[in-house]
Amino acid sequence: MGTQLTKPNGPMTVREEFGATQYQPQHETAATAVAAREQAQTQARYIVAMQRPRNMEMVRTKLLAECDRVGFAEVARYSKPVGSKKVGDDWVQQFASGFSIRFAEAALRCIGNVYPDASVIHESDEQRIVRFTITDLESNLTYASEAVFPKTVERKKLKQGQDAIGQRTNSKNETVFIVAATDDEVSMKQASAWSKFIRNGLRFVPGDILDECEARIGKTLEKQDAADPNAAKRRMIDAFNALGIPPVDLQMYLGRSLDGQFQPAEFAELRAVYSAIKDGETTWQAVLDAKQPSGSDEAAQAVGKLKFEKLKKEAEAKTAPPTEVKPAEEQPKSEQQTTAPTGLFANEDQQMTLMTLAGDAGVAQVDLKKILVKFGVLSGKLQEIPLDIFPAIIADLKGETAPRTEEPKPATKGLKFGEKAK
Repeated sequence: MGTQLTKPNGPMTVREEFGATQYQPQHETAATAVAAREQAQTQARYIVAMQRPRNMEMVRTKLLAECDRVGFAEVARYSKPVGSKKVGDDWVQQFASGFSIRFAEAALRCIGNVYPDASVIHESDEQRIVRFTITDLESNLTYASEAVFPKTVERKKLKQGQDAIGQRTNSKNETVFIVAATDDEVSMKQASAWSKFIRNGLRFVPGDILDECEARIGKTLEKQDAADPNAAKRRMIDAFNALGIPPVDLQMYLGRSLDGQFQPAEFAELRAVYSAIKDGETTWQAVLDAKQPSGSDEAAQAVGKLKFEKLKKEAEAKTAPPTEVKPAEEQPKSEQQTTAPTGLFANEDQQMTLMTLAGDAGVAQVDLKKILVKFGVLSGKLQEIPLDIFPAIIADLKGETAPRTEEPKPATKGLKFGEKAK
């Protein structure tokens, strides 16, 4: 007679075999508890999203209200250099720009019902692999990405007692050492990548609302700068200084003195660069390197030489025998303003002196052009400056009085810069 088995109480794992059924008690484990908790949280998120769907008009109103705040508008956009492109004889700097991480965080907060998540799917002594996801709980749309973070960093110099795992030569032909990264350094890499991934949440915001936000940000900053440009300039200088970028570096970046007022385009560019550096999109050194045509001083000098040769050729082509100028009373007013006085044209050194003085005086390019036209220079071009009126233009930039007669004095070939013809 066979033995009769009694089915035990509690959770069971049933195993069917040939001619027999095996019951095995199922014990509660930590993994089971974690899985149940995650399932409950996920279900709760979707239930709340269905019960409280978003209202796009409210999202638009909240986002525009954020853009009206000056402090938010100043960090809502970013711009970082991505190299230079050669167009003809000139190098044109290329930028990548868009909404910053700070704007993306505000947008997700306003739109609601969005769930971002980062989970480690693999970790070893050499690397960490993290899966980033962001889900719209209302449309059940998910964007995902996996990022690999090597547990190494590069250093130009080794600290005392620090061993190098390897070394390589960077783009500047410098030797850098590869060393093991600390836990904090790996976490910083992960946090930076996570912040950049968050911008994928802007895909859930309608494009017309984003365009309207961009326009509102521009108006907010323009209004603030126009109200007190000097205060706006000081805030900009202080903000960069807080990042370890002194005013002398800003002067190097702009290519002129900081004594004059910033132009609207300069305000916009500096704010975008500041946001990119603060958010970890780029570094100040990378920004300065991008100002050079190919990251080297030699290439910058070569391009500068081509520019001067181009200016010289244009000046030689436009130099012609002097034409007879009608008396002022017989000459139309428009013709008086566009006819250049005769005389030897300024050379390259004097042109550079004029540009330097204009920058030190805070004179914008459009204002410099007006000054040149005022002295009868055609189109306000540097190569069209007659030598005999050059000191008067310099004096005008310095704010000095330099009376000029209606009839220009003849220039002599031996006349030095700053001297007046007798």
